[in-house]
Amino acid sequence: MSQSPQPASAPAHRAFDVVIVGGGAAGSAAACALAAQGANAAMIDLHDICPPDFKADKVAGDQIGLMRRLGLFDALVSAARRSDHIVNMRRGRVVDRQTTCEFNLPYEDLVNAMRRAIPDSIARIVDRVANIEAGPDRQRIELSSGEIIEARLVILATGGGEALRAKLGYVRRILHKDHSVSVAFDMRPVGRPRFDFETLTVYGDAPRDGIDYISIFPFPTGVRANLFLYRDLKDPIFALFKADPKQALLAALPGIDRALGEFEITGRALARPVDLYEVDGVDRPGVVLIGDAFRTSNPAVGDGLSRALTDAERLCSVYVPQWLATPGMDTQKIAAFYRDPEKLACDARASHAANYRRNSTVGRGMGWALHRRRVLLQRRIRAVIGGALAPRRAEAS
Repeated sequence: MSQSPQPASAPAHRAFDVVIVGGGAAGSAAACALAAQGANAAMIDLHDICPPDFKADKVAGDQIGLMRRLGLFDALVSAARRSDHIVNMRRGRVVDRQTTCEFNLPYEDLVNAMRRAIPDSIARIVDRVANIEAGPDRQRIELSSGEIIEARLVILATGGGEALRAKLGYVRRILHKDHSVSVAFDMRPVGRPRFDFETLTVYGDAPRDGIDYISIFPFPTGVRANLFLYRDLKDPIFALFKADPKQALLAALPGIDRALGEFEITGRALARPVDLYEVDGVDRPGVVLIGDAFRTSNPAVGDGLSRALTDAERLCSVYVPQWLATPGMDTQKIAAFYRDPEKLACDARASHAANYRRNSTVGRGMGWALHRRRVLLQRRIRAVIGGALAPRRAEAS
């Protein structure tokens, strides 16, 4: 006797108030901020452990305060190498010396440390988001596994990933194609245990070189070097970095060997081109974009992490609690976040810094030439004054 066919089992189904898609720095920060608010939330990412990715290698300045406010400072300290002293050089001469505080670590180590700090109250889902259907009330997320998840709000923190943005109808507007290229590699001194500096910054020689600066700093794995250039990726220097990073470095910055002494490059050099873009048409219901999913920044400035943390903090600490207190997730609610004064100020600083940094490095004309000389002179004068006052400060203390 034949058996009648059994109905196919329905896909698993879960519901949350908020679902974060993407578990990088922006998404992980958002998860921590939502946990502090007691939100019923989940974070979805394809990887349980963040894989290696050449992105932000330093946490410094306002980013440290943001990490503290998000409850992530201890996680940062546990994974990073701290540095406090920077020697700045140009054309083989010391421009000035700075006392600062920087925490240095690979991007994946930063993200994994942040993920470990996410409380268990936030559900962690390891899967790929295949599709999102957004509306003014409920959002429907379909996973590759077949599971369906519903949420009142979706936070898209997918970085430069384009697939989900395109499916949702967002349009990426290029602000500056091929804005810059970042190159990273590890190095070590030869014949001695350490370099003669903690952190060294060497600036490019002239606009024709297209070099902003190289930063060489302590890293959990040894010593890291990040070089920022405004050159076409087809420039022969990048092929040389791939074939022989040491010779490429010596060719790009003549005289740097005097500051480094004998050294060797360990491992291969990684190059990352960057387009500056912003996503248009974000005033739509149900979904909000944060971090690089919304816009990118100049890596030489390091504002990308500042923007990601600011977005996460403002959205999840200020707006999401208000939005969840009333029905619906309409366009008016979403638009309020993009007009937040602190977010706007942070985005404006990043935009200004990106343009200024490039123009102050490769800008042609007498105006930019005079500007570069004035800035260099001001820094040297401050260094001389600071050195003269140092003994008096020591006596006063």
